[in-house]
Parts: sequence; C-alpha cells; structure tokens
Amino acid sequence: MSIKPQSVPDELWRQVEMEKGKDQRIRRISTAAWSVTGLAILFYGTIVFQQFLQVRRLVDSGIMPSGSEWGSLVPLAGVVGLVALFVAILSTVGMFFRLRTSSLEELKVRLTALEDLVVDHVNTTR
Repeated sequence: MSIKPQSVPDELWRQVEMEKGKDQRIRRISTAAWSVTGLAILFYGTIVFQQFLQVRRLVDSGIMPSGSEWGSLVPLAGVVGLVALFVAILSTVGMFFRLRTSSLEELKVRLTALEDLVVDHVNTTR
C-alpha cells in the first residue's frame, strides 16, 4: 500500500507484512511439495509402465490373454486419483482459512487508513 497515514499504528502494518511473509513461505513450501509429488508420481509411473510392458510381452507371446496388460495400469490410476483428491481437499481448506485470516487483518488496516484519509479530507475542506 502506498499510503501510510500516521494515525494507523505501525504494529498493524507490521502484522500485515508478517502475514504476507507467511503467505510467501506457504507458497514456497507448496511449490516444493508439488515438485516432490510430481517426481514421486513420475517415478511410480515409470515402474508401473515397465510392468505394463512386461505384461504386454507376455500377451504378445500368447502366455496371457489379450487385455491383461491394462490391469497393470490400475494401481497408477488409483494413486494419481487419490493424490489429486487429497490435494484438492487440502488446497480448498487451506485457501479458505488462510485467505480469510490474512484478508481480515489487511481489511482492518485499509479501512482504518481510509477512515483517516476521509476525516483529514473533511477537516481540510471546512
């Protein structure tokens, strides 16, 4: 915010800056967690794909019935689906709580600053 009236306590501005810092740390942690999750799913996907290729070779050689290779992909689909569901739930809850707390603090500061500006404007126009 570019306007910082003197009547707004510095403590409130410090709290707003602390909240913004917390938001940045949460974003960094989230990015790191997403990176690790992506690598883990990629690694797991590679293992499942190797199993798929082994079963495919068995199907091609006639040892296993046709269509058996697709069953080896079910665990990967289950893991990806559960990770997506888990992330969606946590993201929704986290954003709801985090945005509500930080925005209420900032709203409080901004409304106080706006009130001071209006009072100053009214006093100077009289």
